[in-house]
Amino acid sequence: MTPSRLVVADTRAGRDPLRLSPVALPQIQWTPTATAPGATAAPAQWLKLLADDGFTYVIDRPTIVGRRPVDESGNYTPLVLSDVSRSLSRTHAAFVPGDGFILVLDVGSGNGTSIEVGGERVALPAGQFAHAPLGARVRMGSRHFDVVAA
Repeated sequence: MTPSRLVVADTRAGRDPLRLSPVALPQIQWTPTATAPGATAAPAQWLKLLADDGFTYVIDRPTIVGRRPVDESGNYTPLVLSDVSRSLSRTHAAFVPGDGFILVLDVGSGNGTSIEVGGERVALPAGQFAHAPLGARVRMGSRHFDVVAA
């Protein structure tokens, strides 16, 4: 008989040792007339995300996405995405609309976020916004979303 191993996890104050530490969402000042951080003009064209399951999501305000997204700051609108494979994190990414593009931010997800434009795929580092222009594909975990005109 082999001795059993004791595994101790620190769960004080609600800590989950198997959970990743998310990136804090940036505080943004956004109104429908300011299309992205630092922008001053209203967008000529809102964009939407066409999901691999056929659903479409118009991105017309800062949005936080995931299986059960949470934004304690109140700056982002939560959008729950179905994910039977559980490859999306509870709070996976944030989107901010721009004029002909969507700013994408990985918030420290477990399976990452990438943007594919013209066949070239670039993985996003957590905590940095990246442009997803019209025609791009945003990949989050095993899901993908095409950036199309609204």
